Amino acid sequence: LDWGDIPEHATRPLSEEEIRRKPELAVDRVIDTPSGGKEYRGMPVSPLTPERKAKLNEIGFVWDARESVWDQKFRELIKYKKEFGTTKVPPSHGSLGVWVKKQREAWRALQSTDKPSGFTYALTPDRIAKLDSINFSWQGHDYTWEEHFQHLLLYIERHNTANAPQSLDTDDYPKLGSWLTIQRTEGRKFERNDAACSLSEERYALLKHAGVQFDPKLEQFLSRVEELKAYRLHHGTLKVKSTHDKSLWSWVRRMTKEYEAYLAQLNVEKSKHNLTRKKKLLLEDEIRRRMLDDIGFREEFVNK
Repeated sequence: LDWGDIPEHATRPLSEEEIRRKPELAVDRVIDTPSGGKEYRGMPVSPLTPERKAKLNEIGFVWDARESVWDQKFRELIKYKKEFGTTKVPPSHGSLGVWVKKQREAWRALQSTDKPSGFTYALTPDRIAKLDSINFSWQGHDYTWEEHFQHLLLYIERHNTANAPQSLDTDDYPKLGSWLTIQRTEGRKFERNDAACSLSEERYALLKHAGVQFDPKLEQFLSRVEELKAYRLHHGTLKVKSTHDKSLWSWVRRMTKEYEAYLAQLNVEKSKHNLTRKKKLLLEDEIRRRMLDDIGFREEFVNK
């Protein structure tokens, strides 16, 4: 028996007045056993008295080991989201990935109408509330085109560009990068009147108006610009070190030469990089130059 299941009068000294009024209370007591334990009405009583329980609580004793493990994983998930911006932990990501998968499976089971009678799930209302508080993504949801487009508009509002990285997949922008790649592919089909195009004229117009670029080469250029912006955010400079990212470092060098050659042609001067007029320069395109200018590329590398 737990002490909480025992009547209060059986655990404390009784006054003479109480015994006079109710003589039966004098024998309805918790008694000591020969083995050193206690019992009440022939049933053993837990050695964990209220006083002992209070002392254990004072030192942070964990009463439910399973709850403690769950809370530990929850804290790991919070840390993961702070680092990666999402609660979509891959199942391959160690024990945390497996734990996240189980939470979603338990949640889907709770939504099912075929739950066995009397079956209980480890995902309690309290746990659901905790996961909801960090905007936990409960399922690998197949978003509608309209939902993805709203995510794109949110991204544009926050980043002032429609060029989301292809790998972008966070709680705010679920699978947005891969969705945009598909839209660009379909947009190019639309532009050449390809019968296999799945993009309607209305949706093409919405994407175009939002600033989505359908040129594959321009798309690659945009990705590089985004990589360079991310590098500056992390390292505080546009001057990429080859030891950090050799591919991006090489691209920055090439763009610097292209920009200098473009300016040389404007001045009707022979390019010191031997880039002749026979070869069209990438940065003759005003859109590309503006993208570089917007992040301070020309001031950093060209105007020396």
